Amino acid sequence: MTLSNAVKARIKQLLTDKNLSVNRLATLSGIGESTIRNILSSEGETPKTQTLYYICRGFNITLGDFFVCDLFSPENINDD
Repeated sequence: MTLSNAVKARIKQLLTDKNLSVNRLATLSGIGESTIRNILSSEGETPKTQTLYYICRGFNITLGDFFVCDLFSPENINDD
């Protein structure tokens, strides 16, 4: 899985775990809903760190918490 796909999967996982809609996450993070939807639907693009930081704020987690997930273990990421 590419890094960008892992980021998208993690956001989707957190949306489910925290029972949030994209619209609600946008409100909580202060980021436009269209920005979050673009991140979730775009191919090959990883969001900027600042954008990811605000998304994490919306989830009420740290960037560290975001990346503590098996999706980001070295054996799961390949950017070929």
